[in-house]
Amino acid sequence: YHDLGDTPILFEGVRFTNESVERLSDFFLLGRRTMLVKTPEVEGAIWELEGKRLFALVNMTTKPLSKAVKGIDGRFYEFRGVRTFDCRAGGTEFSFAPLEAIVATSEKMDAGLSSYAEAAAKVDALDAARLARDNQLKASVRKGDILVNGGARVKKLFDGTLDVVAWSEKPGRAATLELSFVGFAPVFRELRLFGANISEAKVSIRQDGEWREPAAETETAEFSKTFKFAETLRTVKLRIDVPKLKSGAVEVYEVEMPACDAAEPASADTTACASREPATALWRTGPVVAEGRTTDIKAQIPDGAKWLVFELAGAERLNMAKYSAWSLAAGRKGRRRFAGDVTVPQKGLYTVRIPDGWLSEGILRLWSYDYRLTLPFIAAVEEPEQFLSFVAEDGKWKFLLKLAAPCEDVTCSVYGSDGRRPVPYPVDAAGSSVALKPDATRRVWTAEIPVPPVKSARSGKPMHPCAKATVLGGAIDVPIMTSLR
Repeated sequence: YHDLGDTPILFEGVRFTNESVERLSDFFLLGRRTMLVKTPEVEGAIWELEGKRLFALVNMTTKPLSKAVKGIDGRFYEFRGVRTFDCRAGGTEFSFAPLEAIVATSEKMDAGLSSYAEAAAKVDALDAARLARDNQLKASVRKGDILVNGGARVKKLFDGTLDVVAWSEKPGRAATLELSFVGFAPVFRELRLFGANISEAKVSIRQDGEWREPAAETETAEFSKTFKFAETLRTVKLRIDVPKLKSGAVEVYEVEMPACDAAEPASADTTACASREPATALWRTGPVVAEGRTTDIKAQIPDGAKWLVFELAGAERLNMAKYSAWSLAAGRKGRRRFAGDVTVPQKGLYTVRIPDGWLSEGILRLWSYDYRLTLPFIAAVEEPEQFLSFVAEDGKWKFLLKLAAPCEDVTCSVYGSDGRRPVPYPVDAAGSSVALKPDATRRVWTAEIPVPPVKSARSGKPMHPCAKATVLGGAIDVPIMTSLR
């Protein structure tokens, strides 16, 4: 529900329905109804009121259909259409399009109302105008993905609807909307922002591990703000900041970035990484495809192995059961868990430290509730070529991302499970994102933050924090994940 303004087919469809019900309401409220037919294919009834009649017939199937219906006699006019029906009480043949409803009255009752064909044409025209807006961020144009504030995907920010809330901040708080571009880096000279209480908005781009506010001329209207930048920009991460308001909340309806024909600025040099699988391993297995409740994997892993590395590439729902979850754990009891999720599997590369004694049984158990899981490989290594480390030391959370190839930037966030799905784990007042800084090679990214307050799940038990890093403008195209150790 978006104030019935989400897309033309919604708000024009609701308008069409409400107008029709209003015009025919006396029949439905005061008329005498007689059922004409009720089968799995067709349902219908006729109403009579003060000498006037109305019938409605519905094709309940997704296929074209012809059906003879008894009990209708005389001439009827299609409501909000152009057809007439000369009916005989002994049976009249009707032809239906898939899921079509035929409504007709014994007298013309649709004066001043648009026909169904006219309403459909209006929807098509409005949708064409919405989709034709110049925005290289809309899904039909861009080649990659966009993460909002570290993890969420908010498609409505880029759907061409300029007056419906897609993202908002709580009243009385400063707002930060951060966009991470995964698999592509837009080049632009203009940004258009639509929303409420955005007149003080500023735009920053991420370069060399730092935020920079590029010079721009701005044009501000009641519900929009346009930034025209002094130079051609290219970035893998963009941030929109609005300072704290005295009253009201920041609402964002749409973010538009018109296509830019200017030459693309130079980007960071990245070298392709041949595989996500470790080149050398002390033990490895795979591919593993599992769809039973448990799958045991023999894992006689040497003492020198300090990390478990595996990729979750697929998680296909099987029976759409009420509960779905997966995990990879040490031992048959499954209490020593390396990774796992409820409801929403986090696909990507997992790099997890192996605690002492965890693999003493020589068994890895893959738990799968209502999923067919695909793991191309599972490997145990002394240290991976690329990994994400997340540890607690000296009252701080320390993050270390090491890559096999340089990248332009990284989006890192912390999450946990509330018992139903993965949810953001707040690390500060701004949210769950962690800003990693690069070294000179741009292969090593680090951060340290104070240990935040414990976040509890719905059960009241503390959540176990996990970290997720998405590489931007680099060689690895899946997130890297780990859990706090």
